[in-house]
Amino acid sequence: MKHLSVIALIGCLVAGSNAFGGREFGSRGYSGANGRTGDHGRNGEQVVRTFTGQSESINLSGYSGGRGYDGRYGEDARFCSQPSQVAYDLEGAPGGDGGDGGAGGDGGQGGVLTAYFADINHLKTITVFGTPGTGGPGGSGGRYGYGCRCRVHSWIIKDNNGNARTYYCRDGERGREGWYGRTGATGQYGYAVLIPQLTPVLPDEPIKNFLMETIEQGPFPLSKNVWTTQSGASQLFAAGSRLRDQYLYYSGRIEKTVGFRWEVPRPLTDFTGTTISSTLSETGSIVIGLPREVWAEGVEEPGSNGLTYVFARALYEREAINLAVSGIAGSSQTLEVLFSDPAKASEWVKTNVALEYRTANGAFGYQTRYNGPIPSELITWDGTHLKIALGKLDLHPGYLKPGTLAQMNFTITRSMGSRSARVSLQRNGRI
Repeated sequence: MKHLSVIALIGCLVAGSNAFGGREFGSRGYSGANGRTGDHGRNGEQVVRTFTGQSESINLSGYSGGRGYDGRYGEDARFCSQPSQVAYDLEGAPGGDGGDGGAGGDGGQGGVLTAYFADINHLKTITVFGTPGTGGPGGSGGRYGYGCRCRVHSWIIKDNNGNARTYYCRDGERGREGWYGRTGATGQYGYAVLIPQLTPVLPDEPIKNFLMETIEQGPFPLSKNVWTTQSGASQLFAAGSRLRDQYLYYSGRIEKTVGFRWEVPRPLTDFTGTTISSTLSETGSIVIGLPREVWAEGVEEPGSNGLTYVFARALYEREAINLAVSGIAGSSQTLEVLFSDPAKASEWVKTNVALEYRTANGAFGYQTRYNGPIPSELITWDGTHLKIALGKLDLHPGYLKPGTLAQMNFTITRSMGSRSARVSLQRNGRI
């Protein structure tokens, strides 16, 4: 009996070891589902009032968030019938983890008071409660499930030769207890919008979009209400008011007009379907926004209450980069490469050119003779072709003589104002 007691004690010690490697019996318990987040608190009301000196108490408080939902219990391990007299160690299946508690719902924001008044001192009689809602508490975590327990913790098996070996069983571990959910966030205090007049603020329209074919139908009105953020709301309202210190203040209204005049030597209807925009800023300036696909230049003519934008040049981006190598002229130091330009944009679109020039070098294939930008004075427009004077580059004359096999890789950048685009062209063959 003493011998068996010692064996049982050893079995218990081994069962508690992390290095235990017995075969698992039973089915693991399912983990509990996590609790869902509590309901968020409603925001405080949005109130619009005109104040003329009367006393009033206004409640804009946000509502508290709801409690998070509890996590579900982890399930106990199942089918925990321990095999008997097996020639291997055993370990019970573990229990399921408890589900984590759901987060508490966030508190609602304090509301907004829009106050019209003729005298700002009339706000001193108004008590405003714009406290935020508090966040709800988190839900509780679910309880863990229990693992399978051993009915017998040790036993002895003899092999065919009569040698005895002791095997052990360890109880299955219980699952993890679920975590408490986090507390929901507290909302923000409500705030005030102050308007120093008794009449309603008119709607504004600081941005307008026009189809280009209609721009000469103007001028078009633009308007913008100007708001500034100021501090010190607690000094403006009655003592005991609870609201955000910063407030919005109506500083007035800007009204302007924008017109357009078309002096481009091509019909405005060529740009039908494209859209132009105008934006009135808080400083009263007007910004013209051109369509992405249209390049244009013009001048702004200020007026007494706005401006007129006069278009001087306009083309599509695709026209600006519609270039093609049309041939070569001359040889050696008079060699020129000619490019067709159907839109004749080269007369007033800026052109930068980079060139990689390679010539045949017998059995060694082609060798680079020039790689870099073309000086601007070597790029000209004759009213029909864009020309690049290769013969005036710093190249050995032998690389430009007639009959030379040459590869020319041009990278041409066209630009107008802030717009630019790039096109790559090649000319391969004999000079």
